[in-house]
Amino acid sequence: MEVNLFRQSKVIRTTSKDQLFTVRRIWDQSAEQGFGLSIENKFQNLTDYVIQTKDYLLPPEANQLVTNFYVLWRSRSVITEKDFLLAPNVKIIDVQGVGLSDFEKNEIELNHGFYVNEDQTLPMRFQRGMVIKGTIDMFFDRNPSLRWYVCRSRKVEFTVPDVPSKYLIIPITPHICYSCEINYENLTKAQMTDFNLNSITRSKNYYFGRNLAKALY
Repeated sequence: MEVNLFRQSKVIRTTSKDQLFTVRRIWDQSAEQGFGLSIENKFQNLTDYVIQTKDYLLPPEANQLVTNFYVLWRSRSVITEKDFLLAPNVKIIDVQGVGLSDFEKNEIELNHGFYVNEDQTLPMRFQRGMVIKGTIDMFFDRNPSLRWYVCRSRKVEFTVPDVPSKYLIIPITPHICYSCEINYENLTKAQMTDFNLNSITRSKNYYFGRNLAKALY
């Protein structure tokens, strides 16, 4: 794939295993290996099926899966903002922390529990995890009837921003995406150009695609 790096003002060729796509975990294990991983796995299973078929409409039960993934993606991008990263641990009054090993702390997090550090602080990553989970639940409660479609582009390829586009669109291959705003099975060149330009302008640090030249012309 090709990645356009804004700060370096250059385009590089790399793979999905590049450290660029590895986010330092700043939320608790419940959000990473718990509900977060569950959402990712269900989304991937659905996407594998969609890529192999030519269906335009998703089964009704799939809509919540795609919605959950979209909000997970969006929530994580918000969590990585500077204010969240710099927020200090929460001081807990009149609660004495217990010495726990890293393994014990990890197990508590995976089981949706909390612990207090030896310095009487609650790690900020618990709050970040709760923000992600709460955002997902709130978004679905407010938008229970979102309908996602499978849209395809014949020639122009998708770009993928490092933060979600303003459009409810999730590219899953260079030529296929989920969309709940554009319900056309085959996207026009004008629609693709509009989406890709929006992705580029909304991106903060980089955007990527299989062949960026084919995403703009």
